[in-house]
Amino acid sequence: MKAKFFRTAAMVALLSASLPFNVLAANANITVNDVAGAKPGENVNIQGTSSLPDVVVKVVKPDNTVLYFDVVKPSPDGKYSTMFTMPTEASNAPIGEYTIVAGSGSDVATDKFTVSNAGNGSNDRSSNDRGGGGGTPAPSTTPTVPVPKPTPVPTPTPAPTPTVPANPSPEPAPSFRDLGPVVSWAKEAIEHLAQKGIVHGVDASGSFAPLKQVTRAEFIAMLVNAMGMMDEKASASFKDVKKGEWYYQAVASATANKLVSGIGKNQFAPKKPITREEMAAMMANALKVTKGKKVADVNGKLAKFKDKNNVAPYAKEAVALLLQEDIVHGTTAATFSPKNKASRAEAAVVIKNVLDMK
Repeated sequence: MKAKFFRTAAMVALLSASLPFNVLAANANITVNDVAGAKPGENVNIQGTSSLPDVVVKVVKPDNTVLYFDVVKPSPDGKYSTMFTMPTEASNAPIGEYTIVAGSGSDVATDKFTVSNAGNGSNDRSSNDRGGGGGTPAPSTTPTVPVPKPTPVPTPTPAPTPTVPANPSPEPAPSFRDLGPVVSWAKEAIEHLAQKGIVHGVDASGSFAPLKQVTRAEFIAMLVNAMGMMDEKASASFKDVKKGEWYYQAVASATANKLVSGIGKNQFAPKKPITREEMAAMMANALKVTKGKKVADVNGKLAKFKDKNNVAPYAKEAVALLLQEDIVHGTTAATFSPKNKASRAEAAVVIKNVLDMK
């Protein structure tokens, strides 16, 4: 499944942390086309050729954190492409030089492009205002023509308060064509997260596949990304999470932040569809770490669900906490369905609910 997630921190471990981008040599197995400069709110189209079965693409910001990543399969003729929209928030898309890294493992190619401001920045305004803000400034050198009698300096007109130029009009939220089945309860969340670059469609035709199951790796990447918990220095020891996989750094960061502990036998099961109770456990751990949340009455919160005994012991407190904070709800008024596989729509809703918390 094609998976894309980006925000303020590093996501994909294509390279070891000690390998700088500027030492990467050209690679016959992968190329990446030159990308022109971009501005906040503009689309960036990344294209190239590859003989690899999967191409991991990441875009690294000037501060060496990852803005965007994607995993794509080249077409039969060896071409690949992916596109994303530069965030409009200055904190998420600072001006400067960005690096594209594409490939897998040691088979990588790179390109650089520059992000510039989209309008007249506050620096231009402030440099113009330094002449005295509308008043007549005292000359810095002796006037060429002597003035017989000093003219009283008029009271300077107060300088207009410099205003930070508004961000360019944000790109409209992507309009996915297949949200009909979830329009009443998930459309807003999906489009909101898509506009922020936290979730993406599954293909170029505008499909989101809202009812498709989410894997454990995909969900933890979404969660770590949304919560700003990515740790480039973190490492994972699960035997089924290998360096070079697109989800490695997300799982490693989640482990370092005590969001996950695996499924036992030193395994994480990254490609296994996530259940509703597993999703709740990860979300609850994030709330405990970032907001210090605790549940007041576990049994009380679960009492209305006739399938409450189906909730695994390790997940009962987590499910109760998320019910308490109004982040998750039952599948019906009387069932929680803890073992059901979570869908992409459900994942988007719970992520947005957490981001909306005060």
